[in-house]
Parts: sequence; C-alpha cells; structure tokens
Amino acid sequence: MAKTPKSRTPAQKVYDAFGGPMDVSRATKIAHQEVYRWGYSKAKKGCDGRVPHQHQETILKAAKRLKLKLAPADLVMTPK
Repeated sequence: MAKTPKSRTPAQKVYDAFGGPMDVSRATKIAHQEVYRWGYSKAKKGCDGRVPHQHQETILKAAKRLKLKLAPADLVMTPK
C-alpha cells in the first residue's frame, strides 16, 4: 500500500514558490530570520509551518509581481 504524501505547510508552499526562504526574504524585504522561523516548530520558537497574517499580503503581492503560482489559499493551514 502506497503512503499518501504528507501535506505541505503554508511556509513550505511559500518557500517552494519563491525558491527558498532567502528568496522569500529578498523578494518581500522580510528579515530572513523571520522567514526561516515560519518553518520551525513551536518548541524551537517557530510558527509550525504557518505564515503570520501580517506578512501574507506582502507575500501575495511579491508573488504576483514575480508571476509565481501562489494563491491566498496556499497561505492557510488546512485541518488534518
């Protein structure tokens, strides 16, 4: 029986769309430490894969400007 792939978090979707956390930081002018923190667990003082709401509009505008495939729904954590 084949395993179903683990769903990607919003942070992973953003990283993939832009090419990585440093590329997100460059494109949005959000500090790279902040961008990396999105992918860290709460135990490591991170966001557990969530993208903070205060950055979502900036990310979507940068994605549009760069013609990247990233939709508002990609920034929302889906229930397990």
